[in-house]
Amino acid sequence: MGVACLMWCSQASRDVENPHEATLHRTNSYGNGHEADIKPAHSALHAIEVHVASMLQRHASTPIEVTSSASPAQPGTTAMTEDEMKKLIHVFSARAMVNNSFRDWDRKREGTRDNPMWKYLATPCMQERYNVAADRLGKADCRRVLEVGGYISPIVDNAHFERGELYVNVDPSTSHVEGKVEGSFARLSVPLTLQDFVATLSSNKNTTGLSSIHEPFDCALILGAWGVHFGTEEDKQAFATAVKRAKMVIIESPECVGFSGIRFGGDILAKEGFTSTEKKTIDCNGDKESVALSQPPNQKGSHLLRHLEVFTQPV
Repeated sequence: MGVACLMWCSQASRDVENPHEATLHRTNSYGNGHEADIKPAHSALHAIEVHVASMLQRHASTPIEVTSSASPAQPGTTAMTEDEMKKLIHVFSARAMVNNSFRDWDRKREGTRDNPMWKYLATPCMQERYNVAADRLGKADCRRVLEVGGYISPIVDNAHFERGELYVNVDPSTSHVEGKVEGSFARLSVPLTLQDFVATLSSNKNTTGLSSIHEPFDCALILGAWGVHFGTEEDKQAFATAVKRAKMVIIESPECVGFSGIRFGGDILAKEGFTSTEKKTIDCNGDKESVALSQPPNQKGSHLLRHLEVFTQPV
């Protein structure tokens, strides 16, 4: 859900300086949680993934809802087929089956897209963050976009977002894996953490018919990032792996967590060769609607004051 604070910021302000201590409080749980709970999950996951790999190689035709449009693919693009999308849904649904505890806990804390906890994120003032991000992605001619935590307003639905080849939303608050093929454009939403998403790609790198998802993302964004997104070495490595071949990464973070998402994420990006090329502030403290729907400021500051930073690297 990383679109904005997306937690009780009073707790986050205590966690932000040491994200390793924040594991049990994390929203969008990008870590291992309770180790005792995870070990059985890995065993179950392996069994499920073996089954899925076997099923895909037999070209199974399990009914899956995949929305597609009749628009033809545009020349010069690598369009994902409906068959590829069905296979992706099989693979990520298998992974999600062993992560129900994470997803259910996430939804209790955050709500869902249809019934969100943090309604202030949908106000026109707060949506300006998405307008800015969509504009920058468009100017960079982003064709394959990864978003971490689209929550109630994934950027793919923003009026300014320019569709290229692929959009993927990695977001534990979503209820199920959903994919759509719309001519030359495909969109996929998976109820996983970024760490699980990267691990799923790695474990299926040789699966027949999934080449489209293994091409690198050329742009990525996390709006509402904070220290917990980068709370463990595994979280940091997953982020670095996901964006290492991107030409642009956009990170936005609220004052209520000390803008920690930009600090932690920026450090990782710097090691990968990115440089900061733009900084922007969005302040909705003067917007009556946003104030009415938001929590009051904590000791670190407001949920409604946001810093957005654009990082780029030559490709």
